[in-house]
Amino acid sequence: MKCSTVFEGHTDSLASIAFSSDGMQIVSGSADCTIRVWSLAPDRNGYVFEGHTNGVTSAVFSPDGARVASSSHDSTVRVWDVASGMCTAILEGHSDKVNSVAFSSDGIHLVSGSDDETLRVWETASGTCIDTLQGHVGSAHSVSFSSENSQVISRDDCCTRVWDVKKEDVLINPPDETAAEQTTTTSGEPQTLPQCREQIIVPT
Repeated sequence: MKCSTVFEGHTDSLASIAFSSDGMQIVSGSADCTIRVWSLAPDRNGYVFEGHTNGVTSAVFSPDGARVASSSHDSTVRVWDVASGMCTAILEGHSDKVNSVAFSSDGIHLVSGSDDETLRVWETASGTCIDTLQGHVGSAHSVSFSSENSQVISRDDCCTRVWDVKKEDVLINPPDETAAEQTTTTSGEPQTLPQCREQIIVPT
């Protein structure tokens, strides 16, 4: 097996790298606070996205390849337009370093995990946080939507959690280890929301 291409440009260690869905672009995030988009087409140049004020921990393409989402030790998630290189949204709400970010398969939502022990679900277009997931004991290091967007998985240092996703108003609700949480609908009716469905303990 032969290495076909070498991309150089970051000035500090790489934390994340991912292909676009068409396999023609690569996005990388670095401790140098930048995100770079690299083209595998011979006649196209790459891009540098600047704006984070601390190291980038994760960078991923949207399913259609038009946007990039990035997370950072500066406690923010940012959304970038690939064509222009412009930051289109800064998602603020985490109180500590953000370690991971992922798009839903339709690109409508993002989920992020942080050292503040929470996950947040965001509307990509508006940058609005629509829910905060609490339950991890320790930093949330990795997050991902299931392919049909009905579940989110997340992990900390010792366990993985599986969250059921509600497709109406609030997508995901915080866990309760003993009982389902009661809330109310817009009409005032009691409503039981789904909880963290499963906790998988990682052997030490």
